[in-house]
Amino acid sequence: IQPGKWRTDTIEIPVRAGEGLEYKLTVKRGEALVYHISYGTLTEPGMMLSEFHGHTPQVDGVGDLMFYSRTGGSPQSGVFTAPWDGIHGWYLKNDSPKDVVVKIELAGFYALDAV
Repeated sequence: IQPGKWRTDTIEIPVRAGEGLEYKLTVKRGEALVYHISYGTLTEPGMMLSEFHGHTPQVDGVGDLMFYSRTGGSPQSGVFTAPWDGIHGWYLKNDSPKDVVVKIELAGFYALDAV
């Protein structure tokens, strides 16, 4: 049971050809989210790396890191419950020759304002 209502968001993230970036959420231990990630006009799924992972806040460069899933650009849906307070999100690397807009649909308990 959570003290507040869940939220929903649809995020569109432009990932330029040949570049990578991270999209992060703040999720507290025990909070959950449902997600779906898709890759717009990407015609060669193997050209997009998508890595869903999380880490605890780091102290002097030390913290815990966990990888939840890794795909080569195929759409993915899932349910996630955070194992700890921290930053959870996706590293996206576009190895295709074209810019791609990654779409992440979210519902659950999280904050978009990760640092």
